[in-house]
Amino acid sequence: MIASDLLFERFYSNNGIPDNRIRSIFQDSKGFLWIGTMNGVSKYDGYSFENFYKTKSTNSISGNWVYDFCEDAAHNLWMATREGLNYFIRDKKKFINYKKIPLNPNSLFCNEINSLKLDHDNYLWIGTANGLAGFNPRGRKFDRYSQFPLNTKISKIINSFGDFIWIATEKGIVHFNIKTHHYKFYPLRVKSNPYGDIFWSMMEFHRDLYITTGGDGLVKLPFDFKKKDYGRFMYVNKFSNQASNLDRIQVFDICMSRNGIVWLGTGNGLAKIENLGKNSAKLMFYRNNALNNNSISNNTVYRIFVDRTDVLWCGTEMGLNKLDIKLLPFHYFTFTNSNFKDQVRCIGSPDGKELWLGTAQKGFSILNMRNGLNRCFRFNPEQSFFNSTRSILALPEGKIWLGTLGGLLEFSNGSFKKIIEGSAVFALYRDTRKNIWIGTNHGVYELEGSVNKIHYLEGLNNLKNNDFVRSIFEDHAGNIWIGLENGGLYCLNPRTEKFSHITGNGKGQLFGSNILCLNEYPNNVIWAGSESGLNKITIQVERNGKIGYFIKNYFESNGIPDKSINSIIPDYKGNLWISTIKGIVKFDIRREKFQKFLSNIDFSQSCFFKTNNSEFMF
Repeated sequence: MIASDLLFERFYSNNGIPDNRIRSIFQDSKGFLWIGTMNGVSKYDGYSFENFYKTKSTNSISGNWVYDFCEDAAHNLWMATREGLNYFIRDKKKFINYKKIPLNPNSLFCNEINSLKLDHDNYLWIGTANGLAGFNPRGRKFDRYSQFPLNTKISKIINSFGDFIWIATEKGIVHFNIKTHHYKFYPLRVKSNPYGDIFWSMMEFHRDLYITTGGDGLVKLPFDFKKKDYGRFMYVNKFSNQASNLDRIQVFDICMSRNGIVWLGTGNGLAKIENLGKNSAKLMFYRNNALNNNSISNNTVYRIFVDRTDVLWCGTEMGLNKLDIKLLPFHYFTFTNSNFKDQVRCIGSPDGKELWLGTAQKGFSILNMRNGLNRCFRFNPEQSFFNSTRSILALPEGKIWLGTLGGLLEFSNGSFKKIIEGSAVFALYRDTRKNIWIGTNHGVYELEGSVNKIHYLEGLNNLKNNDFVRSIFEDHAGNIWIGLENGGLYCLNPRTEKFSHITGNGKGQLFGSNILCLNEYPNNVIWAGSESGLNKITIQVERNGKIGYFIKNYFESNGIPDKSINSIIPDYKGNLWISTIKGIVKFDIRREKFQKFLSNIDFSQSCFFKTNNSEFMF
């Protein structure tokens, strides 16, 4: 019911692309992205799409079904279509068409073109449905390569090392020397798809060749460096995580991102391979989730392409998808069952391996981070307020405390026990003395760990209409900081049992009355996130021995994506990680610089958990 996923941005025909069925993707030397569809071609500048279609004009593209692109030294584009070859003159926005001319041996002999590759001599290699062709722009003459198997259907041409190219024919793979025209043929028989397509794409990595097939997954042609030759074909369909494999799966495309991860476009979703070529290689699939608009738009992924900014583009049967690979340190989890899909309002874990998630109205879930297994719990309708979880405290000794709109529950040994009933519990915190602080909409309670007894704190709770507790935190000196709803911020000195109202006293002003989150970094610097901005509270000891505070504020004008600060977590490098309703921001404290991530995600208030110094949950 909860699964790992990736965060995609989707583009459809109603966003500007000419058709949702994507068949090719290419980035030119100027950085523009070209998308070939089944109904025209589109140029994307990062903001808008410019589309080109087949029309009655002789200057238009000859066919709307675009399979491939390449660019020449003049920065003009060659485009492969089902209705001929096209040369696009960029400055004039004009297409020159090349088609088969009957009885003309110098013309193109087949109009259905699958693949293009321009070599360093500006010679264009053309893979067609009827074999291999070549074109020399200077001589304006097409060459035909009629030797077997170059006279069979060509599905893909890619560069190899030196003066070689790889050619995928319907009978096998050819390693072709573009200087001498000598080649070596490696016959290969694999299952085709129902339409007869046998090979789709190729990728060379460390001299090894990987071939995607129509029905037999991924095949590898290994290079033997001792023999300086290629060995026998081998299937690359089994992986260390045996739950996933590529057996009998159609693999349309393959590419590699800068981090060494291999991506596959398949008929069963987007696939990711980590540690390709090693025994530890791991395969993961990412599929469309109807409950998640940020999942990939369709499971038939025809084309994948990594651009120069390390963005992965996925062309599917239903739209274009964009994935910023630089965001992959963010692991995304989503609900897969509509009965349990809900806003996550709180997170907790006793050990960083088993994650407890409380939802707005549908109970809570437990996710095992090691194997992905998960369970969901929900109370009966007559106890529906206990399904609305607002805080979780998971203790290492096994007890789980759940703060809900119906009160406080203790989960231990498989059963629930009511600790507080009738008050909504929005904050739970365990201090260094093992006392548990319970923040409710009617004040704050303390459970003394030594005597296991709860008592009501009168000092704070005497505040009329301002006893709604939103956040609790203990600083390095043992002071307890309490953030209120519409009541600002208070600090409790446990030794004197006195509360101090933090306002600034002329040395800055606390901005915001709803204190949603609190943290300390470094010592004597408290960070308070409110509905109106981020507050930095520097604790200062005055000459008379009294404690003073200097407060500095940060707003949207300083670089925060939104003024409402929902959570704050410090890392070990001197940064704060802050969640808002407009994404996550990394705040470099020393340089006072903000870096934004995931700006299209609305993060919940006071919902965060730090598993260790390098892994955070929001």
